[in-house]
Amino acid sequence: IKISGCPNSCGQHHVAGLGFHGGMRRVGKRIVPEYTLHLGGGVDRTGAVFGRQVLKIPVHRVGDTVLRLLEHYLERRTEGENALSFFRRATDEEIKRVVADLTRIDEATARPEDFTDLGDAKQFEVRTGDGECAA
Repeated sequence: IKISGCPNSCGQHHVAGLGFHGGMRRVGKRIVPEYTLHLGGGVDRTGAVFGRQVLKIPVHRVGDTVLRLLEHYLERRTEGENALSFFRRATDEEIKRVVADLTRIDEATARPEDFTDLGDAKQFEVRTGDGECAA
C-alpha cells in the first residue's frame, strides 16, 4: 500500500498493489478531500506495472475501503493467490461494487468531517505550492 496526499508520482502510488493519491471533489459549494485508488501496480525484475485508476474515495472513508478490499481478497482469492495477483485479476466493476456505498457523497449524505482532511479540524481548502516531496 502506497499513499500520498498529492497526485505527484513521488509517493509511488501508481506502482502499488493498492495505491492512493490525493485530490478533491466539489459537493455543493464545498470541497471534499479524496483519494484516487490505483489497483494492481508493482515492480519486479521484469519492470514496473502501473496500477489502473479505479475510483475515488472521500478521505475519511479510505480506511474502510482498504479493509473491505482486503476482506474481499480473503473471500475470493484462489488457493495460494497473493493479494497483488488477485487485485490484478479483479475487475473494476467488481471492486466498485464492493465499496460503492463508500464512494457516494452528496450534500444530503455528507458528514461534517467529510469536508476536513485527515488530522485537521478546519475546512479543507486546495492550495498550490511545493509538493510533499519538496518540503
